[in-house]
Amino acid sequence: MLEFDIYPGRENKVELVLYENGAPLPNHTAITRAIVYMGSTPFDSQDATSLIDLTNTDRIVFDPASANPALMVGKYNCELVVFDALDYADGYVWPVEFTVRIRPEPGPT
Repeated sequence: MLEFDIYPGRENKVELVLYENGAPLPNHTAITRAIVYMGSTPFDSQDATSLIDLTNTDRIVFDPASANPALMVGKYNCELVVFDALDYADGYVWPVEFTVRIRPEPGPT
């Protein structure tokens, strides 16, 4: 399982390379929409365009550190649903599970 540590307001992001049949998808341009579920909270690329970047051809970039309001510190099990115009018009739950840990702001100890 993939795990990502995120610090609110910082420049760390979740970068997901999608695999099919054991090999990375060579091109993500057919993906027209993505929804990332962090626990029960959905982030939809149609509504949260600044949080989910579909412009890269080799990965999906998710920026939960920039969520407003900021996410609560904690560990979130996540799922990704992708859409395209041909095969997945109703969405496809991608078979990758990942965890995002929202960490407290680092500071002096």
